[in-house]
Amino acid sequence: MPGTRVILSPYDSGHCRKRMGCGPERIFESGLKGLFSRIGVQFDSEEVASDHPFPAEISSAFQLARKISERVHTCREARVFPIVLSGNCNAAVGTVSGCGAETTGIVWFDGHGEATTPETTRSGFLDGMPISILLGRAWHTLAQSVTGFSPVSGHRIVLFRRARP
Repeated sequence: MPGTRVILSPYDSGHCRKRMGCGPERIFESGLKGLFSRIGVQFDSEEVASDHPFPAEISSAFQLARKISERVHTCREARVFPIVLSGNCNAAVGTVSGCGAETTGIVWFDGHGEATTPETTRSGFLDGMPISILLGRAWHTLAQSVTGFSPVSGHRIVLFRRARP
């Protein structure tokens, strides 16, 4: 049994292997896979995929979060360390839910804040909302559809973002 499982979610804004959705496989194939082999980490990998025949950003994001949550939870039950590689920040909703939101701390590194809501966004970019979703401040009904989801307390999130020039 592997000690680590890499869970690949190659999606960006509901699109598979487009734009940032190309990143997970590239990071795994060009970096992690070789590194793990060199240092003797036993690992395997799996990919989560959307089942929607006509993917839409919102429905795909939450469907993928549900699948990621289930995979992460299964890994933790089997004492396998999960690493989630995604082209979409909303994968964090599934990752944290699978880890157990009640006991998980989050250190978030990003180029922007990721904490808008449908009411505060100027861009309408769903990928700018995962911190708000994790805090229970946005997309309540869909967030509750993610296995293991419960809001994270704000004092358990540390955000590092790029300073504007």
